[in-house]
Amino acid sequence: MTKPRVLIIDDDPAVARCAARVLHRAGCEVHHAPDAPTGIEEVRQALQVGEPYAAILCDHEMPGGDSETVWQALTLRERETYVLHTSKASVCERHLDRGGRALWPKLDYDALKALAAALCSSS
Repeated sequence: MTKPRVLIIDDDPAVARCAARVLHRAGCEVHHAPDAPTGIEEVRQALQVGEPYAAILCDHEMPGGDSETVWQALTLRERETYVLHTSKASVCERHLDRGGRALWPKLDYDALKALAAALCSSS
């Protein structure tokens, strides 16, 4: 069975490490991008080599753009795997209103574990 690949796009190394630890322990293969442009490029490269991410966990505010920058750069197929994680309730609400998925508050470990479990059971 192949491990589901997850990309964390977050400029805070501590947040990325904590989220990665939870996802890795659940059986995910985790990658990290420290800003929006790097994250967008990682998604595109993964598609080019035929190894798309099962989930893209994206922070809201970071260098080089925000979650909206990343969302706009994704194809419809990639948007299905996108999960916003933020501490800002208003940003989360807007994202949910347009049909996106979100984790709020940002490091809700139970929600991260549930996401990882869902990814691992479907792979």
